[in-house]
Amino acid sequence: MNIIFTVCTFFIYLIFVIGYVTQINGRSKCFSEIYEKACNEEESNVYCIKDHKKKSSVYTFKHILKLLLEKKKSDNDKIGFVENSCGEINNFMTYGTFYEKVCSFSHSLDTYGGKGIEARKYDEDKNNGMFKLLGLYGSNSINWLVTDMGCMMSGVTTIVMHSKFSIDLIVDILKRTQLEWLCIDLDLVEGLLCHIKELPHLKKLIILDTLVKYKKKGINEEESDDEKKYEGLRKDSNNKKKVKQGGKKEEVKQGGKKEEVKKELKKNN
Repeated sequence: MNIIFTVCTFFIYLIFVIGYVTQINGRSKCFSEIYEKACNEEESNVYCIKDHKKKSSVYTFKHILKLLLEKKKSDNDKIGFVENSCGEINNFMTYGTFYEKVCSFSHSLDTYGGKGIEARKYDEDKNNGMFKLLGLYGSNSINWLVTDMGCMMSGVTTIVMHSKFSIDLIVDILKRTQLEWLCIDLDLVEGLLCHIKELPHLKKLIILDTLVKYKKKGINEEESDDEKKYEGLRKDSNNKKKVKQGGKKEEVKQGGKKEEVKKELKKNN
């Protein structure tokens, strides 16, 4: 009985020791640290790279818009963004087209109605409480990226709301922020309009979806370079599927031939 008790105690002690050692090692391997603590309990802390003061001269980062501009100059006509839906290509965009859309959207945010998005006073310490806000409500897509980067270019702060959020939560966020501008997926518009009476501040809805569809083959119009690339991507994905399916069919045929050979051998014997 004493032996069993001693063995159990040893294992319990070992588990606690391993947990403690793992916790200490985990701290040393941490890659981030708190840069600024949140003022409110509901908000998240601001994190940065660990030992950022020491490593700031070693680790240098380029702004994403600068990277995009470089890719636009070097690979303007190359496909840089591919959007998949249910395993199939739903949309794509070259670096050049993407950059042009970002600039175009940024210009609209700055100039629409002669004013664009106007800065409003909010109960915040940063920037003296003055912010330009735009809501972004939808699924992950290329147009989502265009919107977010266009806002970066115009100094507009995006309030991101994913399509998986419940409509009650979305309405609550829109009420609290008193948003006037909202980018939204087309299939989410109907659900939001059911609560439009609760959102008197909401004035502008911008549809995120690409409304212009690619032309199908058979139309007597020349296809653009982008459309040819799109067809090429379609063919590549379809060819991969056919190769896999063809491989399975060949295996079935070969299996059938082997069965016939075996039967003939049995008959001869």
